[in-house]
Amino acid sequence: MIQFNVLLLIFLALFLLRSATQYYLHRLNLGHLRQYGTTVPAVFEDTVDQETVKKISAYTIDSDHFHMGASLIHQGLYLVVCSRVSCLGS
Repeated sequence: MIQFNVLLLIFLALFLLRSATQYYLHRLNLGHLRQYGTTVPAVFEDTVDQETVKKISAYTIDSDHFHMGASLIHQGLYLVVCSRVSCLGS
């Protein structure tokens, strides 16, 4: 059984704060991409066409959703494994 001490609680608080911050920043980035990701920036109007920008935006959104799901699973597994081998402290 895990014994909750001050260091463990600090670690868990920082771990959850980091995870929540990552999730928030990813959501913020996706929101900006959904709002502005289908328009070609003025600098690249001669180089990139509208269809390519739409494909890039769609790929980035799908990739970010997959990355966030995988990241949440990895973080959960990390906490489970660490609690089993007592690397979080006792």
